[in-house]
Amino acid sequence: MSKELRILCLHGYRQNSQSFRERTGAFRKITKKYANFVFISAPNRIPPLPDAAESTVNSEERGWWFPNE
Repeated sequence: MSKELRILCLHGYRQNSQSFRERTGAFRKITKKYANFVFISAPNRIPPLPDAAESTVNSEERGWWFPNE
């Protein structure tokens, strides 16, 4: 009896758990027999870029930390 893996998935900067989950759909489908993926969103909301398109402004972009300038 093999135990199913539980894998924590951390998204990149300006993403969130839902967008990362959508991007990994094909991989999750291939590995669903072996692993359970857990997606979480970072705690910090990222303000929209000044020249961002309307669709980007409405998204829930998040980051784990803010980079130094």
